[in-house]
Amino acid sequence: MKANFSLSIPKPCSEDWNSFTPTSSGGFCSSCSKNVIDFTKATDDEIIAFISKKSEHACGRFRTNQLKAYTLFPAEKIRPGFMLLKSGAVSLLLLLISKPSFAQSAEAQTKRQTVDQVSKTKTQGDQKAHVIRGVVRDEMNAPLPGVSVVQNGTANGAITTGEGEYEITLEPKASQSLTFSFIGLKTQDIYVTTSIRSVDIIMEDDNTLLSGEIVITGEVSTHTLYTERASGVKKFWNKIKNLF
Repeated sequence: MKANFSLSIPKPCSEDWNSFTPTSSGGFCSSCSKNVIDFTKATDDEIIAFISKKSEHACGRFRTNQLKAYTLFPAEKIRPGFMLLKSGAVSLLLLLISKPSFAQSAEAQTKRQTVDQVSKTKTQGDQKAHVIRGVVRDEMNAPLPGVSVVQNGTANGAITTGEGEYEITLEPKASQSLTFSFIGLKTQDIYVTTSIRSVDIIMEDDNTLLSGEIVITGEVSTHTLYTERASGVKKFWNKIKNLF
């Protein structure tokens, strides 16, 4: 499946969700005579699967942090016969020409020593500076990218990576508290003492829910994954593996 689209609700419904008649997928709005699908507990994959069906004029109920861009790339086509032949050729070549290399071992040892020295120096620097590292996740324990982490009262800040990780060096003469903020989630203020080096937090939804007609911006299409039965090359490679 290939998806590259954004979800939005430009005209949120003003009706009270609690007044809707419950249905198997959400609630029925008597005002507009439509079934409103409840996506608030749906995963990204479930939302993408629904949108891939290209349901038009569907109404949904979302958490604000679910109204975002979705991207999913198709799986690459894999041809087992070619890959096995390539792997077999490389393995046989390495078996014939492999020799001990003392020069490479010495070079690898030197590199390890250099990395260890850099790590030791960085650790010593961290002991002097108040460096805070951590991971920010949502209520489903998924990492949150793009979360703002700011030292209160300063312009000193950081943004979480795609894995939800962040690192910030606190200014010593400023407030020793951090503010974590993200659109659609509750802002959190965390006070850190000089002995604290790691802060992992869970960002909670701010309970702002939007219902209304779903607007899809972008393209969604499906692709059949490539499959191939065992080839003659694969059978030949299996015989070679049995020799070892």
